[in-house]
Amino acid sequence: MRRFAQQTELLTCARNLIEDRISSLEKDARHYLQGELAPFPALLYCFATIDLLGALASGRADRKAPTTQQSISYMTDFMNYTFENADILLNLFRHKLVHLAQPNPVIRRDSELNMEISSRR
Repeated sequence: MRRFAQQTELLTCARNLIEDRISSLEKDARHYLQGELAPFPALLYCFATIDLLGALASGRADRKAPTTQQSISYMTDFMNYTFENADILLNLFRHKLVHLAQPNPVIRRDSELNMEISSRR
């Protein structure tokens, strides 16, 4: 893990990271809105960005961080969603996409690609 010598260096790094991420997200969303493309990658990217920004805002990115709460807090504090709307969006879209709609993993065995059947449902 890199430590920053001065707070200004940390802030510059954080600003660049966020600007790059938002620019990339806007580009992907614009691309999706121009045609008849599957919305899932764009939605996943949106919620992944909200998770990232929620972690940055709360200062917690560890394995036990309460990511759902951090995302809701970010959405209510910075995106002007009500708690109810943020909660609905996360439960309706994010959790389903991230945990249920993910593809089965591909595992390489004996130089051949095989699909691993997931029992998670």
